[in-house]
Amino acid sequence: MYLMSYIVGHVLVNIFNVSSANSAKSVFLKLFVGLFAQVILFSLFIAKGITINSGIVILSVFILLRLNRPISFNQTIFRLRKEEFKWIAWGGAVLLFFFALRCFMLSNKYGDFPAVINMDSLKHVIRAAFLVSTGIESVNVNYLVLPTGVDPYHYFEAWTIGYFGTFLQMNYWLTEQLIVFPLVCTVVIIGFWALLSQWSNVWHHYAVACLIVFFTGFCLNEVKFLKNSGGFQINAFDEWKGFAVAFTYLVVILFFNLLFSRQHIVFSLLVLLFLPLISITLAPPILTVVFVLVFLLTVAGNKIGVNVKYYDLLFPLLVAAYIFCFYQLFEPSESYIVKPKVAKPLELLSSVSILYSRAIIVAEKFIQAVIIYSPFGAFALFGVFRNQTWRSIFSFQSKWVLYLLFLSVLLPIAVFFWQVFYGSFGASQFLFYTSLPFVNVSLLLATIVAAAKLRHKVANLMYAVLAVCMTVFFLHRSYTINETGKQNLFYKYSPEYIAEVRNEISKLSNRYGLKIENPASFVKFNDSHHLVGNFLPGYFNDTYMFSYTLAEMYFKDIFPSKQAAMLLPKAPLVTYCKRLSDQSKFVSLNETVTDMVSDGKISYVFTSSNMNLLPELKKFVAKEIVDGKSKERFYLLATD
Repeated sequence: MYLMSYIVGHVLVNIFNVSSANSAKSVFLKLFVGLFAQVILFSLFIAKGITINSGIVILSVFILLRLNRPISFNQTIFRLRKEEFKWIAWGGAVLLFFFALRCFMLSNKYGDFPAVINMDSLKHVIRAAFLVSTGIESVNVNYLVLPTGVDPYHYFEAWTIGYFGTFLQMNYWLTEQLIVFPLVCTVVIIGFWALLSQWSNVWHHYAVACLIVFFTGFCLNEVKFLKNSGGFQINAFDEWKGFAVAFTYLVVILFFNLLFSRQHIVFSLLVLLFLPLISITLAPPILTVVFVLVFLLTVAGNKIGVNVKYYDLLFPLLVAAYIFCFYQLFEPSESYIVKPKVAKPLELLSSVSILYSRAIIVAEKFIQAVIIYSPFGAFALFGVFRNQTWRSIFSFQSKWVLYLLFLSVLLPIAVFFWQVFYGSFGASQFLFYTSLPFVNVSLLLATIVAAAKLRHKVANLMYAVLAVCMTVFFLHRSYTINETGKQNLFYKYSPEYIAEVRNEISKLSNRYGLKIENPASFVKFNDSHHLVGNFLPGYFNDTYMFSYTLAEMYFKDIFPSKQAAMLLPKAPLVTYCKRLSDQSKFVSLNETVTDMVSDGKISYVFTSSNMNLLPELKKFVAKEIVDGKSKERFYLLATD
């Protein structure tokens, strides 16, 4: 898949004549274009064009028109450049390393089956199966009552899993972990190498650069003041947040490569407009930042030698209009997640007491960020002041100063939208998902560049200590989170139980089931969180369990939180019962579940250790399997 992405990208890049003279940048660009092209074409085919990814195609066309490069279809478009083979080979070595790493993370000491330990990553796998089977882009994974329209969310990760899993005929969980994870890690690292090649050719700088996919500041949860600084831990691939910002890093790395190519400063800003199309939570801050920066460059571009056209200001406006029109045209009759409103938060911000409390929150996060990132920032500044004069540092000809201008606009805008939507669903994403990829990439780059420029033994020793510390910290953090996840969500099962349940489900033609869970264990009020039978996604793409417990909570008016009040009315069993009620066929939840079993819609039931099977279903039980370790029960149902 790595070489296929390169070859597809090679052909497209040469057709549109956008290749780079720098061989490392050329390889990264081809991998980026090849990967995105395959996934987008797959999504367009499956969704019959009704996908937010269609906006990426339209935006790409406009950017290519802005570049004004001649299109070529001659035989030279297939000719490979020998100087790129070195980077492809080194990238292949990195790919194998991350493949081996994921194999280790998936392994366990209890059997020859994959560990499914991260609920956030698992959601993308479940959504990938839903996207591919239904062609509907919806955060509402509901096989009983299909969503009527398209909900805004970040789907590119799921489309990627669905594409490679379908192409390779693999289980989607294994596809995510063994194919997509290593591939995207490798492309990010090659893109970072392309940046670094402008300043250093030292091998150990490139070795440290491989940490870009894990790079964060030193988030020490043992320190009381940093207990709530988890948002700063978000990186390209995070054992805590899983897959959330992986593709954001790809676009951010492309932005950096274009920014540090003098003739591509404007285009570096325009490619950032892919981000709102990849994840809707990035739309408000990114669209605003790009518009403001293009406006500033329009005013001052001639003075600093940047070629900006007045119509470049239309790009962020057109993307905003496209997103608005797309979701207005295809939005569902009832949204699964309540979209954050602007009016009410702005009213709240008019209160002096609320403004004061929000200012304290922002100040706390600022201080935490300074503490967490200070070792890298201090070393980078030390390198700058040791090797440049004050005049050159603040010269507007400096590419770094242009980036600092970008960052100085980005961070306040990201903080502003975070505070406007504070308390809404996913509000922190406006800050962390938007800003951290830029901060993480730039700080690691600045640290390594500073090391490359310094020629002092003390400075080199400082860099070596910093590199060793960050390596130990990253590996320890990732390993600890992974092992904790295995213990909490996987090691609770006996291998005999997993093998027996897997064998029974593999014989079923319909693999939809019911789960009866302990309400006290819920992380989110969402059927896609597998609190029981959570090992199944490691084996089957077509399994899905409907939560009886969530439906029961809804019909008993049990709403323990705002999130529960928002999500429970959209639970699959609830919406199915509502449909029956509209047809005057609904009697009770238990009778509905019984009828579903009789009609073959449900083939098995999982129950938590302290939960009981419904009395109405006991007559359907063909086999009962009890896990002696977790006390979880599996019931195979039969209607004959």
